[in-house]
Amino acid sequence: MPVNIGPVSMSYRADNALLQTVSGGNATTTFAYDSLGQVLFSATVGDINADTLLRQAFTYDALGRVVGLSERVQGDTATYAYAYDAAGRLSEVRTGGVVTQAYTYDLNGNRTRVVTASQTLTAAYDAQDRLLNNGTATYVHAATGERTLTVVGPDTTRYRYDPFGNLRDVWLPSTQGGAHVQYEVDPQQRRTARLVNGVVTNRWLYQSQLAIAAEVDSVGNPVRTYVYGAHVNVPELMTTPSGQTFRFVTDQLGSVRLVMDALADTVVQRLDYDAYGRVVRDTKPGFQPFAYAGGEYEPLTGLVRFGARDYDAETGRWTAKDPAGFLGQDENLYAYAGGSPVGDTDPSGLTVLNPRHYVVSDSVMRALNAFNRLIGCDRDILITGGDRPRSSVLGARSGSLHTRGLAADIRVPGQRNLQTANQAARSGLFNGVGWYEEGYQGENGEGPHVHVDLRAGPPARWGYSASGEVFHGSFPAFPPK
Repeated sequence: MPVNIGPVSMSYRADNALLQTVSGGNATTTFAYDSLGQVLFSATVGDINADTLLRQAFTYDALGRVVGLSERVQGDTATYAYAYDAAGRLSEVRTGGVVTQAYTYDLNGNRTRVVTASQTLTAAYDAQDRLLNNGTATYVHAATGERTLTVVGPDTTRYRYDPFGNLRDVWLPSTQGGAHVQYEVDPQQRRTARLVNGVVTNRWLYQSQLAIAAEVDSVGNPVRTYVYGAHVNVPELMTTPSGQTFRFVTDQLGSVRLVMDALADTVVQRLDYDAYGRVVRDTKPGFQPFAYAGGEYEPLTGLVRFGARDYDAETGRWTAKDPAGFLGQDENLYAYAGGSPVGDTDPSGLTVLNPRHYVVSDSVMRALNAFNRLIGCDRDILITGGDRPRSSVLGARSGSLHTRGLAADIRVPGQRNLQTANQAARSGLFNGVGWYEEGYQGENGEGPHVHVDLRAGPPARWGYSASGEVFHGSFPAFPPK
């Protein structure tokens, strides 16, 4: 099934899995899947020289986690093997058979030890999971949880946040140039401008909560525009008023690996990362804003902006607590992607996304698109569960609507699941709607979400509160009386 968005053409299988993306006429990305819908292979090939720009081949364990990756980037080849601890957190990375990164965590998911070929770092935390020290660096946080100071020897980096938890100012030490980086945000808490030492360097316009539509100059004239396709927060193309077009080549996480000049069919920027997203190669810093997992990379601070928060790849954690609190479904409000950065992402800064169960059928996707239009196109519906193989722990029951391609689990960032469930029930788009309150934990590991399905027969409504109360035939109205 072909889908065209401007100069971006995408082809899908019947189960909505992406088969091919052609962007700007200069590169083609092709995907292959196993019987469980997991990506086995992806390759991006230049159309003029037919060079393989990025090739990735994956292997998975029985739980669907990435355990092997064979990668080729611009002719450079590497193989990676990944191991996980009993809680599913990344514990070891082997490159070419040699351990290059090893991670240890405490009982609440804080990364306490990192061993690489060049160093060993230990970290300590307080009772609220706030980072106290990491190697030679010490950290200070506000009472509300935001990082306010990073101290390394005589050097101090200072941070200031607004009352909504948005990072607004960073003062760097003189050894790092002494710059003062400022950010402006709009009423929807989106970053709209960047200033360095009082001078505006970037202004952005948005097409949704997570997608930057354009960069403009001081009077609002477009400097760059972006065309989106397969990813919610990283574009396929970047265009300029002079007629230049650049293609973004991304990996399995949506991380920008290469930026290509569409006309010349040449690579103008390459980025490489470690397992937790720390930039280890950037051949053209500042050329464009997108980097690890599609986030907005700040080259002066090393932080990455994902929706509501800033991520520090050096420490593998957020600089502030999850603004949604425990509604974000993680008991650690600072941990990134549940300690599983090789396979999971968090583009909104509010909810970890696990791509293993995101494929949904065309009929379910059409209903979700209609629902998105109904509640407002500025709301980004997150699919937290879709079609599931019968080998999956979740949705493996005989006759499960998930295994039959008739259901999805969703979440709308910034609003409670009860509100989303009521909207879904009133929409008339879904025969089945289930509400699982924030804080709910099922016997089989189900967490908070809203279930929607296209079952045959009369409508079904049900709910589970965090306290264990079960609702049959309905759930509470929103807002609560």
